[in-house]
Amino acid sequence: MAKDKTTENYVKLMKAMARIAKQRGNRLMIQRCSTDSVFKEVVYLTDSCAVFPIPADVYDANAEACKCPTENNKVDVYKIIRDTCDKGRKTIPTRMLWELKNDILVRVFKTDTDYLFANVIYTDLIDLLPNALHGSECYNEKSCYPIAFYNSNIDMGYAICPIHKGKNGNEDFESCLHDLEKVSYADVE
Repeated sequence: MAKDKTTENYVKLMKAMARIAKQRGNRLMIQRCSTDSVFKEVVYLTDSCAVFPIPADVYDANAEACKCPTENNKVDVYKIIRDTCDKGRKTIPTRMLWELKNDILVRVFKTDTDYLFANVIYTDLIDLLPNALHGSECYNEKSCYPIAFYNSNIDMGYAICPIHKGKNGNEDFESCLHDLEKVSYADVE
């Protein structure tokens, strides 16, 4: 029964990502990653603002019905998640929500030096992931790179591009979402 519920949640996640990508005009992309633990093979599904892992067998069985892509893209999503975590500072998700002036609700993340903000459209989807992937800690290198959680025990993780305060303290949300295709690995280094 628990397994069926988990599969059902992954399908909900796929449908939600496809819907959000369509509404926001973002391209939905995937990358397959083989691991030696838990799921053996996982598909990272991204709409350029958020990345979530889904077991390959579940993804393949539901991709067409959920209107999700089946072909890999050239973005190394897995590398972004690993690099962000390996080199990043600790970022703690809080229960605080904040409504921006353009009526976008964001969740607040606290770091040792500042606060980051991420659209609840994406952070609420984390609840559909297994508990092992929720994590109490996540990481980021700089505020313009994805908030990322990575669990070395299961060799998987997720990333969400944050909304961050600019020099004026009120940068527009759209200007803060960085397309994963444009993230420079050299900058992360």
